[in-house]
Amino acid sequence: MSLDLVNKLETILPSSVVAGAALVLERATEHVVLQGLFLGLFSHTIFRNAEPSALGFIFWILTLMAAEFTLFNRDDLDDFKWSNFAVLPVFLVLSVYFATLGLSIAFYRLFLNPLRHFPGDTFPALTKWQSFWVAKYGQTHHFLFSQHQKYGDYVRVGPNELSVANYEDLPIIHGNKSKFTKGPWYWKNLNEPEPGLFSVQDWDEHKARRKAWDTAFGVKSLKAYEPRIATALDHLCARLDQFSKTGEYFDMALWAELLAFDVMGDLGFGDSFHMLESGELHHYVEFVHTGLKFMCTLAPVSWTMPLLSLVPVDKKTREVTAKFFSYGADRFKSRLAKGPVKNDVFGFLLAAREEGVGELTDAKLESDARNVLLGGGDTTAVLMTSLLFYLTRHPAAKAKLQAEVNTLFKDEPFDAAKLGGPPYLNACINEALRMIPPGPNGMQRVVNTPGGIILDGKHVPAGTKISVHGWSVMHDPRNFARPDEFIPERWIEGSGFKGAHNAAAFIPFSQGTYQCVGRRLALQESRMFVVRIFQNYDFQIDPKLDPKAWVAATESYLTITKSPLPLTVTKLKKT
Repeated sequence: MSLDLVNKLETILPSSVVAGAALVLERATEHVVLQGLFLGLFSHTIFRNAEPSALGFIFWILTLMAAEFTLFNRDDLDDFKWSNFAVLPVFLVLSVYFATLGLSIAFYRLFLNPLRHFPGDTFPALTKWQSFWVAKYGQTHHFLFSQHQKYGDYVRVGPNELSVANYEDLPIIHGNKSKFTKGPWYWKNLNEPEPGLFSVQDWDEHKARRKAWDTAFGVKSLKAYEPRIATALDHLCARLDQFSKTGEYFDMALWAELLAFDVMGDLGFGDSFHMLESGELHHYVEFVHTGLKFMCTLAPVSWTMPLLSLVPVDKKTREVTAKFFSYGADRFKSRLAKGPVKNDVFGFLLAAREEGVGELTDAKLESDARNVLLGGGDTTAVLMTSLLFYLTRHPAAKAKLQAEVNTLFKDEPFDAAKLGGPPYLNACINEALRMIPPGPNGMQRVVNTPGGIILDGKHVPAGTKISVHGWSVMHDPRNFARPDEFIPERWIEGSGFKGAHNAAAFIPFSQGTYQCVGRRLALQESRMFVVRIFQNYDFQIDPKLDPKAWVAATESYLTITKSPLPLTVTKLKKT
């Protein structure tokens, strides 16, 4: 530092400050830039091959700071004083380090990464934070659909992630023989000692635990659940009777949700939430939705999860969270005390544990009980709501369905197992699932094939996150002609429907090892729902409702979040 500059600074600053600044400049000019550049490039080389966790990266930075601090103060450690400004050169090194690391990462992701050959917007190639903002507002299904419309079957949606809309790649990514594991999107709730089945990423552990769940959703199990579903439908019909007398509009999306979660509460925890009687969402179900939204918002940047434990939260948030887990634990303990009575999902899981299937601990079972709500509640509610939305907008289809269900079980007892047969009933359900799949987005997998795979003639390296986007596949005219039209006849052979119909591209519950375990229950409950209400009621939709806006307003947080569906109901006279 020049003598003139020192003299000028001493007139406005303390001499100790000026001396410290001079020392910093002398040391920094020779070493800071080179150190920062070298460390930034070196770190990127290491991180590219062994990406650290968030906490691991913080530890690395703290270690780096300590090393730099020691290096710059090696002559002054015996007589250290903060007035020496020894911390400033460390700050300068770190500034150059982060700038170099960031630019190196950006350059690699844009120009050297193997996925650079796949099309997509520039920003997602740099970072997943765009996906975070899209997920925050529940627009992932709409966003990915627009990306595939713009770029085609293969889109780069992250620095190391692809979204696929070609059904031919389903066997590779999601098929029964695929060994691709679940990706980091499926992070474990930090408040749970064990992950539920849905969050298990280890392939072997998932396979073992899935065996127990399969027993809970087999043919015999579904027969045991039939009376409980029928009881819930009784409560719904009592409400519909009231609405038919007043002639008022009511939100069918809400009542479908109350029905579905009452059933799943009964089957998962051994007792209904009694929401159909109260007409209101239970606080536990509300928290499930809040937690699901939170989980799906942060899932694209799941590396941030370990940092949440370091973030202070207000008293109210702590109390609400504690109330949620306390209520769930109490319901779990109450059901556990009843033992393996095989009349609900939990009973079959307990029986499987006693038989040594799945290595189910109490902690795993408690988490799985919450998974029952997540997997069965919203999935069924979405299906029932979308089905009524389309049927009330297509009177001819509704009339065909009512004519068919009115012929069922006239001379025999009701049997839900036989509801897989009526063609138009199942065609309507399939078409509703295709139009608005409950789980519209791709289920993230990780390519673990040594050497990677080839897609569209391009190399996809091992470690790449990948998924098939269900909404795009089932709205692709190559798979389903007139994909935006509700046409149940496309599912009936000999109906006269002409055009593309690719049943292999029908994936509302995904497929393969990780296929939705509760799909049979969702279908049984929905079939029972349709038969019961269309044998007894007729529905009319609010003519002011804009159908395109209704679909566009759907949000997705793992499952679809439904818009209100205003209907009126008329009770049919028995003939």
